[in-house]
Amino acid sequence: MAVLEQINNGDVGIKKEIDEGAIDLVFQAIQEDMYSYPIKSFVRETISNGLDAVTERNIALKILDGEPEENYYEQRQDGKLLKDSGFNVEYYDRDYLSSRDFIDVKYKEGNNRDTISVTDRGVGLGGSRLKGFFKLGFSSKRNMKDVIGKFGAGAKAGLATGVEFFTMETTYEGYRTKFMIYKTDYEPVTMEKSDGKEERWTVQMANGETQVRSIFWEPTIESNGVTITLEVKKHNSQAFISAVKEQFLYFKDRVRFTYPQGYYDKTVKTEMLNANPYYESDNIIIPESSPYYAPHILVDGICYGNISWDELEMERRRGELAIRVRATDVDITQSRETLKWTSKTKDTIKEAIKRAKNEAKAHVSKKALEGEDDDAKDLLSINNRYAKLRKSSADKVTRIFSEFLDMSDIKPKAKFTIDDVEMNHELTDELFELIFYKHDVYTVSLNGKRISKNRVKSFNNIANSILVQANTSALGPKKAQSIMDNNDIESFVYIRPNNTRLRDEVTFNDVEFNTFKVGVWTHKLLYTRALQLDTMTFEFVEDVDDEDNLDGASVTSGNALAKLRRLNKEVFYRQKYITGMDSYGVDSRENSNLTVKIADIRETFDKEDIETVLCTSKYKDLGLIVEAGKYYSGTHKKVNTRVIYVAEPIVKHFAPYCTFITDYFNTFNPETKEVMLGQELRSLNTMDRFYKLLKGRGHYANKMQLMKKLLENTNVDDYKARLEGRNSNLDEVFSKALKSDVSEEIRTYLEKLAVFQDVVADGSPEEIAAKAKECFNTEDVLSVEAYDKEFIDTLEAELKRFDKIEPLLNQLDISHYQGVNEKAIELLKEFIIFKNQETC
Repeated sequence: MAVLEQINNGDVGIKKEIDEGAIDLVFQAIQEDMYSYPIKSFVRETISNGLDAVTERNIALKILDGEPEENYYEQRQDGKLLKDSGFNVEYYDRDYLSSRDFIDVKYKEGNNRDTISVTDRGVGLGGSRLKGFFKLGFSSKRNMKDVIGKFGAGAKAGLATGVEFFTMETTYEGYRTKFMIYKTDYEPVTMEKSDGKEERWTVQMANGETQVRSIFWEPTIESNGVTITLEVKKHNSQAFISAVKEQFLYFKDRVRFTYPQGYYDKTVKTEMLNANPYYESDNIIIPESSPYYAPHILVDGICYGNISWDELEMERRRGELAIRVRATDVDITQSRETLKWTSKTKDTIKEAIKRAKNEAKAHVSKKALEGEDDDAKDLLSINNRYAKLRKSSADKVTRIFSEFLDMSDIKPKAKFTIDDVEMNHELTDELFELIFYKHDVYTVSLNGKRISKNRVKSFNNIANSILVQANTSALGPKKAQSIMDNNDIESFVYIRPNNTRLRDEVTFNDVEFNTFKVGVWTHKLLYTRALQLDTMTFEFVEDVDDEDNLDGASVTSGNALAKLRRLNKEVFYRQKYITGMDSYGVDSRENSNLTVKIADIRETFDKEDIETVLCTSKYKDLGLIVEAGKYYSGTHKKVNTRVIYVAEPIVKHFAPYCTFITDYFNTFNPETKEVMLGQELRSLNTMDRFYKLLKGRGHYANKMQLMKKLLENTNVDDYKARLEGRNSNLDEVFSKALKSDVSEEIRTYLEKLAVFQDVVADGSPEEIAAKAKECFNTEDVLSVEAYDKEFIDTLEAELKRFDKIEPLLNQLDISHYQGVNEKAIELLKEFIIFKNQETC
């Protein structure tokens, strides 16, 4: 993984030395303080070392079979760093080498503490290599080309987790021995066996003495290998389990993991970690499931989290895909925890993103042509099919690629022949201009009783639209309304000849085309794909009073339904809101297509007990925020807010009695200088912070009965209410209720609002004005209540008090349904007070 570069500039000076009294500090810095995320680092370093051992074993067997050593080892001998990392043929005896390529990771629950162990069947540790294991900085892999680690510090990462020691057991050429490894010393613990063997090591003891110690080995039939075992505090169990799964998801059956299913489910599960990719190439992996909902980076297979678009200074992209890079092409901190965003790293990842974009583009373009016969592969059909892929696709690969790409930049290709010229060309704006040179193309909608037309210059803007081709007939408002009513649409594409464009020839791709022949070809193409205005029949019904009776009328055809709506002056609207979770854990929504008479809109929607939020398709994502916010805050039980979706032309009928979606979220009060945000948005942001507070506190925060009792005398009733009704964490609800791209946008917006609120609390007027400009595009905003700060601050303070006795709280066997002994609660409260006073 790490890239080791030696620099020798030939300078000769006075040698620097480490002060003898500071040796312990140096050990602490390398073994403990170097890691910001010790659990993840132990898991990553230990499993990586095991994988490297297996890689080394396989390479050794190939070299022993006659393959050139230089294929696998850098032939460098310069520098002291490389003295132990050349290929040593005498170290390997194929009789003791296994053929097992996976690493065994086992998490075992114990009475007081759990353990995690990592076992490889690689090359084992013996001879000088075993002695080197106990030295900081020792590595036998620095000359090897295809391994993950090279620095020689990761083998001691277990000490960074806070344990006093960990154990290392090595098997080498038929014998096994074991050591306990502490921060500054180590002890052999294998007892002498009559059929074993003994090695005599001259070692320096922790007190400075030099001694000769016996290292005993016991016989075994196991192949060469190493097992590292570490004690785990029980409240850290999920952190260790998650660290294994998240970091080694992409190592395709190379890590076998045994672990308990969950906190309450003690069933032990064994699985080969595998992303089970829907799609995999040298550049990209799309996993079956992943803890990451945005593009993330794999460095030689190890996941390094989401791409930092801010560091790259690139537009943010979406999609649950992993982008592969090699460790030799990026810079990584010596702890190997994070990337260093140097020019080298940025250039590498930008190039990887570019390759991923090209690969995704090729896949999506090819998908647009699959499953269609030749007759359906004309350019209009391909354009329609491609546009559907952009919006939604049952094929997960195509959907994720569509989220990742700027789809407007990707054009599908179509094969066609115009004026005897065969072409296989992307559906670009230039091609659109050629094909429709002799035509006018508009989108048509109605603004009241007047036609609204907008010229179209792109294939994107006609995709999956109703096409209406005209030759001589005029299009008026009544005909347009009839077309829209009969097809249940709000607009259509209107195409008619343009005889004012007089050029006989146009150039496209360096070829001259006859515009008349192109126009004839386009007319024929449209004739089979478009409604023909000249042959359509229309029935116009004048508006009449609402009391006109249509009882007994047979309403079956589209014309009859349109007629009925016109006679009764009815309009469509769609109403939906989340009402809860069903028994399968899927959000349940009321979702109805309804009609209402215009005369009845006020009576239907002008109600004090139910607020109606008005939304159009343009703002559907904001509508989703209201729906999601209602569910999180529990207001779906009261049904006091509903969202309705209406077509743009009829907004005017609803507007006096509803709150338009943008007003609901972002009304600015010029008197108070405050942005008045919807209650759902505040609740959503509060809930997000609520769950973040609970997430990092082991399992005690999940003991709802206990928490409610401990908080009984505090002013956090809202916390207790949320515990009472809580049945899922926010991330799970997001994944069930919203598309990943929508939830990511909501999270980003919520965080921006919360940051602004914090700036308002502590910042200077200049800082507040600058942040207001960034968030709301105006410097006038001086206040916003983005989340319930009092509730969150109070809760955080309470939980910090409880943290002083976290191990005890985690050990208490209290479920959701068991009662809590009142005397025990009082003692716990006293103990919490005592521990906090003791700390002070």
